[in-house]
Amino acid sequence: MKLSSYNHFVSIKDKVICYNAFTDSYIICKKEVAEVMQSEYFCVDNLSDKMKKTFSENGFIINDDFDERQAYLNARFSAQFASDTYEIIVNPTMDCNLGCWYCYESHVSNSCMPDKTIDAIRKHIILQHNKTNFKQLYLSFFGGEPLKCIDVVYKLIDYVEQLSAELNFELFLSFTTNGTLVTDKFLDRLKNLQVHFQITLDGYEDCHNRIRKLKSTGAGTYRHILETINKIINFSGKFNVTLRINLSVATVSSIESLTKDIQCFSKYKNFSISLHKVWQVDVKKFNEKAIMNFVSRCQTMGMVCNYLNLDSSLCSCYADCYNEVVINYDGLVFKCTARPFTKENSYGHILSDGNIVWNTKRLLKRLSVSIPTHCLNCKLLPACPKYCSQKQLEAKDSLCALNDSYSIADYIIHNFNNYLVEYKKKLV
Repeated sequence: MKLSSYNHFVSIKDKVICYNAFTDSYIICKKEVAEVMQSEYFCVDNLSDKMKKTFSENGFIINDDFDERQAYLNARFSAQFASDTYEIIVNPTMDCNLGCWYCYESHVSNSCMPDKTIDAIRKHIILQHNKTNFKQLYLSFFGGEPLKCIDVVYKLIDYVEQLSAELNFELFLSFTTNGTLVTDKFLDRLKNLQVHFQITLDGYEDCHNRIRKLKSTGAGTYRHILETINKIINFSGKFNVTLRINLSVATVSSIESLTKDIQCFSKYKNFSISLHKVWQVDVKKFNEKAIMNFVSRCQTMGMVCNYLNLDSSLCSCYADCYNEVVINYDGLVFKCTARPFTKENSYGHILSDGNIVWNTKRLLKRLSVSIPTHCLNCKLLPACPKYCSQKQLEAKDSLCALNDSYSIADYIIHNFNNYLVEYKKKLV
């Protein structure tokens, strides 16, 4: 038996958090036990039978002939080309009722997916199921504001729900929405389905309302969005909400005040928070102390708050998986949702019979993006936040995916605190 190459030990007062990046496992132990585990002369027999069993079952101690890195690379390759799931991201429209300054999309007024493309997507799902017999379908709505074309959303859900019953696959829905067009009728249509919502706030009320306001009237949307979140998480236990908070210099300065308006959500298991940098802003200009104070306060109140995320998913991004496609309202096909949906960025288009005509050269180039060489020997490799393959393709980023303002210990503590929040919620 030998020690895993992916073990990490972080001292917290008189205890130690032991974290294994390969198995994404945590163990709390006494400092004396951690010292044995970290000893240059480690011998498994120096541990009690109980500790030996616990550390072995959680991947901290492994067989001498087990090659963890190769096992991870094999699993990653298998996940990238897995056929048991299929993900379709649909942009019903490129129109939006808000005009946020940082949005990278070029809004197309009154754009809406026509019936012929809706029908092509239905046929595409049937064709794909005939090929792979997938067991799970993830149907996500993006845009633009997807609920601006609610009839397209309803038609696609009707089709896919029917196919789910006929072809015997499990259906998961997801909406990236600004939250201003969510109605009781819409939620009632979804109430029996498994649905995830991502809804954004940009700091506290005054800051948010300067950024996320209605194009038609200039009115702020802060209170409306909070009411929407409350409505969704109370409507169905099958609904989950991630509150995305976009970080800029302005939003960070007001972020602490947010806690008084979102603490009411702490009692819900189906609510979490995720912090993300606005892409145009230099992260080095952020007040990191203010961000971490907000994160710690949310976690203390019993809310999962993701900022320094460790990510045990095998693929760096949904766009790197073969069985994933983004279909725009105009029939153009993409892989990544983080770039403008222009013809120059497309990977092909969908035909009326449901087949996709791929730009195979471009597709193969994306699917062949490999883990950067400097990442391969990292002790956090299996659980790191993952590099952005889109940036690699554009040769814009070959740096570490970690925020260099923080240590690996900071990452582990942050994620362990979220783990504790989730664990406690399961006990309720």
